[in-house]
Amino acid sequence: MHLFKLSKAAIVMLSAALLSAAQLSADVVETKNGARIVGQVTKIDDGKIYVTTDYAGDLVIKQSEVSSLSTDAPVFVRLASGTTMQGTVISDTTGIRIAGSDGELSTQVDKVAATWSPKDEDPQIVAMRNEIAARERHWAYEGSVDISGKSGNKNQLGTALGFRATLKTPEDTLQFYTNYNRQVTEGTKSADQFKAGADYSNNFSGR
Repeated sequence: MHLFKLSKAAIVMLSAALLSAAQLSADVVETKNGARIVGQVTKIDDGKIYVTTDYAGDLVIKQSEVSSLSTDAPVFVRLASGTTMQGTVISDTTGIRIAGSDGELSTQVDKVAATWSPKDEDPQIVAMRNEIAARERHWAYEGSVDISGKSGNKNQLGTALGFRATLKTPEDTLQFYTNYNRQVTEGTKSADQFKAGADYSNNFSGR
């Protein structure tokens, strides 16, 4: 059995090499006050950078406080101008570069409007879809009361109540309804009817 004894300098160099290798396989965020966060940038949205780390869990950093950013894998990047590109984010002395299959694009951290994983959707599109769904899909309620009476040869009193709840979207419509009708003639109940039900329709059509 052969034993190898490493010098202190060799151990330091080996540790530094292992640390560098570990950092190369992770995203890096550097702040203006000198902090260096190593982990995974999950997204940039609404002026915030979301980072998941092994040592501090999930972090949210103000984008305005970040001086540089780099990723170890391609991500989608949308700039404030509207330009969207997929590539690896690389930090350099002038800002950041997005290196993709179609070339490179140089920009600044504060020009980035959003980033997201290739397996996810643009957060702006998700937010717009949720907003449209919330605006279009809502309940509408309708109630009615009808009281009628008649005097003369015969005294009559009629009471009708109705309620309807409707959930309508561009694709379908769901309704719940109930009605009650009561008629009294000369003190004798001549009608006493209650009705309730549900109705659903789907406006399907080929696009």
